[in-house]
Amino acid sequence: MTGFGTVPPSSFFKFGIRPSRVSVSPELAAYHLVNFRLGLRSESLEFAAFINNLTDESAHLSLDRERSRRARVGYLTNRADRRISVLKKFQ
Repeated sequence: MTGFGTVPPSSFFKFGIRPSRVSVSPELAAYHLVNFRLGLRSESLEFAAFINNLTDESAHLSLDRERSRRARVGYLTNRADRRISVLKKFQ
């Protein structure tokens, strides 16, 4: 996809920046999210500990283009920080 992420230089003139062109690759890197859960359960009690996003991965999910790539080109991310939790339930 040639020119997919190319932003016209006229978008930068008002900021005093004069690049010949600005380009962004539309191809996104692969990513893996790992979640871990360990628990015990009886008839009256449940106990579990879990970690979401064990590797603290921040993935680029898609390109975010404002005004048909004329204003800003960025990435939408998963914004899932690592979370460690403990669960205790009485039934």
